[in-house]
Formats: sequence, structure tokens, C-alpha cells
Amino acid sequence: MEHVHAELRRIELRLAAYPDPFHHAGLYAAQQALVWALQPDSFASPLATVLGSEEASEDYSGESRPLPS
Repeated sequence: MEHVHAELRRIELRLAAYPDPFHHAGLYAAQQALVWALQPDSFASPLATVLGSEEASEDYSGESRPLPS
């Protein structure tokens, strides 16, 4: 699982350094999917995240948040 944590860190750094809205949504979705893979009972599934379903519990508390539309 170290590779998952390393990828999460790379995504967090990218989101913090490059708040480009073009890439933000994709990076955020990837981040949420990886966190869900680590803790599926605590976070939204990738499908719920992408589709905006309310069946999810919480958002990952990392450095990124979705940009307001």
C-alpha cells in the first residue's frame, strides 16, 4: 500500500502547486478513488464521487477540495 500513499502525496502536491481548474477535477477524482481504496467504509466510492451521489460519507481531508462551479 506504500505506492498508494505515495501517489496520494504526489496528487496532493500537484493540487496545491497547480490549482488549474482544467486538471483539478481529474486529480481530485483520482485522489478520492485512492482514499476510498484504502478506507472503503469511510469515503465515497469512485462512482459516487464522479456522479455526485449522496451515498458517500465524507470527503478526503487532504489539502484539496473541489473548485466551486
